[in-house]
Amino acid sequence: MGWKESDAVVSTEFVSISEDGQKERVLVVGQPVPYEATMRRKTITRIGFPVIYSGELKVLSVSKTTYPQVKMLRAKLKDHALEITRSGARGDTETTYSVEALPMDEEEQKQFAEVDKKKVAELMENLAIPF
Repeated sequence: MGWKESDAVVSTEFVSISEDGQKERVLVVGQPVPYEATMRRKTITRIGFPVIYSGELKVLSVSKTTYPQVKMLRAKLKDHALEITRSGARGDTETTYSVEALPMDEEEQKQFAEVDKKKVAELMENLAIPF
């Protein structure tokens, strides 16, 4: 990876769901990408999803434990937003996430329809470690 690619990695933004009870709503706009990250000196596998979050293109990074919940809802992702809720305090190794599909509102439908697939592809090519 060169300087240009490294600059893109640094500018990549991830959705942060870091507080107990926090809920965030996202629109999944592309295919998941597995990658390795380091957490607490241990290499782990994460799965990154390109999403629209608060009107911006970002990455939602989930664990292998949360991924099956998203996968079960994949048939709904063309007309539903995902609401992700965290259960567990910051730093809690037993933290879990619940994932629910909710119908998109009009603004979300517009954002989903207008997503720039080229930007999605570039974002996922430059997927970085968010830790």
